[in-house]
Amino acid sequence: MPRRKNTLPPDVLRIYDKLSEFYNQRDSSGRKWCNARYGIYCFYDYDGEPIYVGQMKERLRTRINLHLTNQRTDAVAMLEVAESETDAEEDS
Repeated sequence: MPRRKNTLPPDVLRIYDKLSEFYNQRDSSGRKWCNARYGIYCFYDYDGEPIYVGQMKERLRTRINLHLTNQRTDAVAMLEVAESETDAEEDS
């Protein structure tokens, strides 16, 4: 979260809150699945259609942040995502 939290618009703060909720979800074993280091992920549009499938060798939360903060240089960086799905493993 940016240091100037009090200067962010309310809509942006709500996005950060929802993203934080998403990152803190746990699987059936109690693990935070966004901490997974290896796997695949898929973004869906508002109609439930897959719009991007990716693979990772770094934490899922890191990959998602790269997409959402426009730190990618390709066209998929600025997609409007309604849902995501992952199949990932934690690093042992």
